[in-house]
Amino acid sequence: MALLQYDRNEAGAYVDHLSKVNERNSVVATEDVRNKNGVLLVAKGMRISASTASKLIKHKLSKPIEYSVNVENHVNSKRIFDSVLAFNANHSDLKALFESLNLGRGFESDLGFLQQYPVVMQKLTVLKERLPRDYDKALFCCWFGYAIAKRLNSADASPIATAVTGLLHDVGMLHIDPNILNKEGELSPEEWRTIQSHTLIGELFLKEITSLPHVVPKAVAQHHERCDGGGYPRGLFGNKMTLVGQIVALCDSLYAIRFNPKNQHQSLKELISVVQINLGLHFKEIEQAAISLIREAELPTPPPNTSVEKIVPYLKKMVKLLSAWSWAMPIISSTIPLETKSKALRSARILSGRLSEIIEQSGMVTEGIERWIHIVGESPAEASVEEMQDLSNMYREFNWRCRELKRNLILGLKDAASQDLELDLKKKLVKCATILSHDEA
Repeated sequence: MALLQYDRNEAGAYVDHLSKVNERNSVVATEDVRNKNGVLLVAKGMRISASTASKLIKHKLSKPIEYSVNVENHVNSKRIFDSVLAFNANHSDLKALFESLNLGRGFESDLGFLQQYPVVMQKLTVLKERLPRDYDKALFCCWFGYAIAKRLNSADASPIATAVTGLLHDVGMLHIDPNILNKEGELSPEEWRTIQSHTLIGELFLKEITSLPHVVPKAVAQHHERCDGGGYPRGLFGNKMTLVGQIVALCDSLYAIRFNPKNQHQSLKELISVVQINLGLHFKEIEQAAISLIREAELPTPPPNTSVEKIVPYLKKMVKLLSAWSWAMPIISSTIPLETKSKALRSARILSGRLSEIIEQSGMVTEGIERWIHIVGESPAEASVEEMQDLSNMYREFNWRCRELKRNLILGLKDAASQDLELDLKKKLVKCATILSHDEA
């Protein structure tokens, strides 16, 4: 579902979520629900069951469904605060960081700001029930974004506006087809474009709540934008982005890496090197504030959950892949015209240049590091597990960025805006996309 196909008055995936919530928590129409022609579909007082939802999905409604229903036992500011404490209690690094920040009751009190927005509480309740992992991430982005905003002390990013944005940045996911959200394996470029639309869907919803801080809808739309123009949905550059949006963007990235089961991270402390390898991807003052807050918390170093013997094969594989990828990067950045009208190709050009710089500056692809990994493989007892894991984490982060580059490249080659590319240039880019497809998946 591209954004151009999204209509706020179509019940879509959200009403299906409401019907599932209704199985355990009453969801009732607070008024007659009618279609765009005024025909009654659901009478006031009826519950939104599966059969009701299937009826609503077939029609364009007179207004968005969330304004015509009530979800009982919805979240409130106290429950949100309690959920933060409960989630952090299960993760020692988050608990230690939260406690070191001394946010306490001031943070809980500021969350009370949301009590005046019942429709916001409804969305958060549905998010918690239907997309619990996204809700947990929203909690982290809320309190850590709040802490970063307090540290920055900027008029452009109030702690309350940042906390609200952190909580609501992924509510657009509730309007994306669950079959795409829950798909196992790699998404197709079209499916990835659909997922990307959650940023703008969230913005459309929040713009309707005119008494929210004006920066919130814009920041929600921008939480996947990057300073180098390689983000989405609009491919904005640094001077076009909000400070709040970039704070939440960094929090979102940190959480995604910390809790990615493939990454083996046990602590935010381990992510400092990941932030450093991507310095400049977000506003530098935000990156520096986040690193300072994590360092000041003096988080304990977790015991290794792997061994050198297990890490070395992965590192050897990644060095070979990076050697091939490093050949493709400069070709991509030099082949895509500066004046391209394709946003995806523009993002690919910028990102490939950025990744080339990272390879050169980090030394991840050198004879020296390849030789060192080989030596460690021969004598694993001589190496530090922590040092090897840090290197592995860097490679995994780089691998993710390369996947992002591949997606942009494939999407760009399919864009109508790229059809004026000369045939030989297209062939070069197709070859590069093929090389980037040879990843760990």
